[in-house]
Amino acid sequence: MIKEKAYNAVQLYRDEGWKGVNRVSKYYIDEWKKRTLLIRQSRKLHLITRRERTSQIQDANNYTYKFSILTPLYNTAEVFLNELYASLRNQTYSNWELCLADASDPEHDYVGKICRKWQASDSRIIYKKLDYNGGISENTNQCFALASGDYCGLLDHDDVLHESALYYMAKYISETHADFLYSDEAKFRGRIEDATVFVFKNGFGPDELRSHNYICHFTVFSRLLAQKTGLLFRKEFDGSQDHDLVLRLTEQAQKIKHVPKVLYYWRLHNGSVSMNLDSKPYAVDSAIHAIEEQLVRQEEVGTVCSNYPYRTAYRINYNFDKGKKLLIIIHGFTQEKEYLHCRDDLLSKMNYRNITFAGINSSDTESFGEACNRIIKEDDHDYILLWHFKCRPNDNKENAWLDEMMMHIQRKYVICVGPKVLYNNDSICHAGTAICKEMKDYLYYLFDGQSNNDQGYEAGLRFVRNVTALWAGCCMIDGAYFQDLNGFDECMIGYELVDLCLRARKKGLRCVWTCFSEVVFQGSEEERTGMLLDPMAFEHRWNSLIERRDPYLHPVLRELKLV
Repeated sequence: MIKEKAYNAVQLYRDEGWKGVNRVSKYYIDEWKKRTLLIRQSRKLHLITRRERTSQIQDANNYTYKFSILTPLYNTAEVFLNELYASLRNQTYSNWELCLADASDPEHDYVGKICRKWQASDSRIIYKKLDYNGGISENTNQCFALASGDYCGLLDHDDVLHESALYYMAKYISETHADFLYSDEAKFRGRIEDATVFVFKNGFGPDELRSHNYICHFTVFSRLLAQKTGLLFRKEFDGSQDHDLVLRLTEQAQKIKHVPKVLYYWRLHNGSVSMNLDSKPYAVDSAIHAIEEQLVRQEEVGTVCSNYPYRTAYRINYNFDKGKKLLIIIHGFTQEKEYLHCRDDLLSKMNYRNITFAGINSSDTESFGEACNRIIKEDDHDYILLWHFKCRPNDNKENAWLDEMMMHIQRKYVICVGPKVLYNNDSICHAGTAICKEMKDYLYYLFDGQSNNDQGYEAGLRFVRNVTALWAGCCMIDGAYFQDLNGFDECMIGYELVDLCLRARKKGLRCVWTCFSEVVFQGSEEERTGMLLDPMAFEHRWNSLIERRDPYLHPVLRELKLV
């Protein structure tokens, strides 16, 4: 390596002289400065101060939960093993046990020697040497059999925990009584202090979990919850055994909580799946199988496949009834010809015929909420599509935009479905709405203005996910749920749909945003927002929610303007 660099330097000097050497030197110095600045800024996202550490150690005395950390071992590198244990010893919360099931072969007997040495001086180390290597699932189940804690946490044998991991889990359990929790994470090489790749996550969304296992690390769950599921890990899902487990645990959990802090460090090395999916090529098939099984358990019918080019993201085509009746309410126009042009354009881009149309003229004295409630009450239908007259379907395949929304709206517990909405310049107009008290109208449009050519943070523009609310410019609503919620609140002028979404969420219903249905909005940003006359009524009703963090808007991502 040194000889090669020296040779290249000599060649550069011969070809370009000192000018060339200075040019390349400046490039590497600039890159080093950028890297140093990035590390310095990144440390603020995950490292704690000595004062914070002292405070956590003192506060930890208020909690009594015992954590069992489950770590199956197999030929673990000595340096990884020591760093893992060090991350446990360094916890600001000390009520834990480390459950180790060791399937290492005889050539790696040092693993057992190291663990027994720890065990001799630390009663929190629970170690068992396995007779054979049963694979990741079976070996982790052996760890679970050793556990005596109130809660279990999953820690891979080549990864490490943040020093505050168990403290924050105990704190959030105490405050929320959650029986399933997960945190943000970082990926690293070398020192964890120099980590610059972070994964900041959304709150729990069952549709996003089917799209990809975004929960991943650090996962903590009550031992009682795990016992409800029967077998913790299932061998037939090796490679994506954690995805299968999380799908099953979250189905049974009473309270799921996302802890929006980096509490886990996922090591990048040549043998890890994070670096090379081909190291476990069966992982994709296992994940598809896990999602298919959840569909069966929850009595849904659909086909699952990889969402290419993302092999470990998944797309589900649900079966649905094309005979259901759809009411399309076109709004925003002021002239009859605008309504008729929009209606005819829609009819030319769909082969559905069990459809009725209605219009809301913006120049009428009736408010949007009043007009919608009247039209919906008078019409016989299954579903409602709110459609701004400046929207146009954005695909060449007949019905694809409508099929995608229709198949999701017919699923249980789905109140609203929204498509990806683009401006004429192919930038994002709407990809979900969050509640944010820093915004003047309290509404934050996710990925607003980003290019449709970009995948978005963590490919957030490339898969189906759950959101807090959707946009009235283009949104499909379940008619029965709409009636159960007594329709739009006519006092929520400009917030009718957002208010409906929030009321629905309190009832256990959810909103789905899908990137596989595309619509173009031919209006301006001002027209998208509409005339929000006064947010006071909305603020009065939803003040406590406004003050809390929206689960689908991570504070770090908002601050960095990544979503």
